[in-house]
Amino acid sequence: MTFVEAARIYEAKAIEKPIAIHGRHYNHIALALQTFKLELFVKSLGDRVLIKLGPNETRAIAFVSAMLTYDFVNDEEKKVINSARQSIRVGRFQKLPREINKLLKKVKEEKINNIDQFHGLMKILASYPLLESENTETPETEEKPIKESQLPEIIISESFS
Repeated sequence: MTFVEAARIYEAKAIEKPIAIHGRHYNHIALALQTFKLELFVKSLGDRVLIKLGPNETRAIAFVSAMLTYDFVNDEEKKVINSARQSIRVGRFQKLPREINKLLKKVKEEKINNIDQFHGLMKILASYPLLESENTETPETEEKPIKESQLPEIIISESFS
């Protein structure tokens, strides 16, 4: 959540009377910060773990991967295809595997040639911001340390006594 969204939620109303902060307030803040760091660490580990994919995602990845074998695919298109594969693996776009599988079904029913299959796929992939992902260039096994910039600069807290 952004700072402005949080500020709107936790804004003190004029009718609320201020009271002194209780003794455990700063311990709670330290615990919240520690939990935040732990969640970032676990998330970075989760990005590296191979996830068991469902049949729809597996079919979509196989179809997309098959496109990489065609001679007419250029380097930029290969980047988009690899990014699509990674996005499907991590579940970044829920509709992407569905749309690819819909295309795959159409390809099987209508016996569409390879070039038209490829253009159909690229049309689908163009509707997603695939290359804007931070994870397109990082391999799944690369260590991702928590950066100082990921830590919160402002902590908004509310204490109850």
